[in-house]
Amino acid sequence: GTATLLLRLVLRELFEFHFVQSDPNFANYLLLRDGRIGLLDLGAGYEAPQSLCRAYARLLRAALREDRVAMRDVAAEIGFVKASDEASAVDAMLDLIELATEPFRQAGSYDFGHSDLPTRVREASMSLVFRHGYLRPPPPETLFLQRKLGGTFLLCMKLRARVDTRALLEEALAGVEERAR
Repeated sequence: GTATLLLRLVLRELFEFHFVQSDPNFANYLLLRDGRIGLLDLGAGYEAPQSLCRAYARLLRAALREDRVAMRDVAAEIGFVKASDEASAVDAMLDLIELATEPFRQAGSYDFGHSDLPTRVREASMSLVFRHGYLRPPPPETLFLQRKLGGTFLLCMKLRARVDTRALLEEALAGVEERAR
């Protein structure tokens, strides 16, 4: 369905095109007669550095494996955490990453229509700031990617979609490995 197309597109933007149209709202997509989806308003586009896209691929792989050591290493490489951060703040950041990747980590279909993920992410973000004193903003180059991914999840929620997001991610990550050869 449409949600599958939207999710497949965001993964291709990140891992194949390294170009993200960072304003995910229904007015910026065109459903083509042949079943493909077109992107509009490329003025909101962001050319994502390949190194950042590769780091996100490693972060998502680690999240799929629930490997928090690898997640921490990649989160440090991206700039989400620093060596000087308190252990509790690092743990809270890893919890937030796990939460944000929940649709990808679930086996089978993720039910966006019945998910309260945005509320839980907002609460975890507030906890990171107010309970753990994490005041540093995320690296600027990650903001467009997070906006696109989170916004696409919100569109899937509006569509009340059920999507095997894990299978889509695994397919996208296999493509990353294929292109790296």
